[in-house]
Amino acid sequence: MSPTPVTFDSPTAPSTYSWEATDEEVAARYGLDPATIVRFDLNTSPTPPALVERLLAAGRFETPLSEYPPTDYRRLVEAAAARYGVTAAEILVGAGADEVLDIIAKAFIPAGGRAVVPTPTYAMYRVLTEQRGASVVAVPRLGEAAGWALDPAAVRAAAGDAAVVWLCSPNNPTALAEPDGAIRDLLVGLAEDADTAGRPAPVVVLDEAYAEFVGTSLIPLRDDHPNLIVVRTASKAYALAGLRVGFAVARPEVIARLNPFRPPGSVSTVSVTLVTEALGDPTILDANLDRVAS
Repeated sequence: MSPTPVTFDSPTAPSTYSWEATDEEVAARYGLDPATIVRFDLNTSPTPPALVERLLAAGRFETPLSEYPPTDYRRLVEAAAARYGVTAAEILVGAGADEVLDIIAKAFIPAGGRAVVPTPTYAMYRVLTEQRGASVVAVPRLGEAAGWALDPAAVRAAAGDAAVVWLCSPNNPTALAEPDGAIRDLLVGLAEDADTAGRPAPVVVLDEAYAEFVGTSLIPLRDDHPNLIVVRTASKAYALAGLRVGFAVARPEVIARLNPFRPPGSVSTVSVTLVTEALGDPTILDANLDRVAS
């Protein structure tokens, strides 16, 4: 449906990924009122928080609109660190979770390497892996009877010399979180396998774009597993998808590895201002979760 599909022309012929049409495009195509459209394909929330209108009306942003945003996004980093219960050194900011995932791929997946992807899941993991000139090892999930949970034994067997294992919980598109302890046990198993083989454990990327909807996060596991990177976003539970702000949460040494791959100023000063305020106001998150649940 998108008028501008994303396609690629490269020796590795990576998978294509197309953005879906906007509400206005869907409405025009089917003769609908845009206000009546609910995006189950994009999982966006229909109503942004009231602070958006208030802050835009005030016109006071992190920097003047004639200037570039702050290079370190300091206030936004501090707000995210407070929200996720970590230090500022454990946060990286990107223009949406997709840019964060792209930065991770650039930092950790070498050309000719391998990455493990439990399927079905979010399509960008395959796209980003193949853009790096690497190959995807697709590992089927256990199926509907098992809640589409990942197959830990199969993932461990496939991980071998993989650079990255891409995980998503709650998973897109199945909408289900992994069973309690499954990812922790997988991290332990991957570390044991790596130790036995005398090689580094693969980087495990855990996409928690929908974590607020289940009320749990595995961010604390980074204390025991330095190869874990958790990805969060302001797009879903905060209803701010149009601002394009996402985060990587990981040990300081991992963030230091990612930072050289971060484009300067890719997050606008408007986005920095609004998301900083949203993260600092728990009533915004609570109100949107209640609205979605109802």
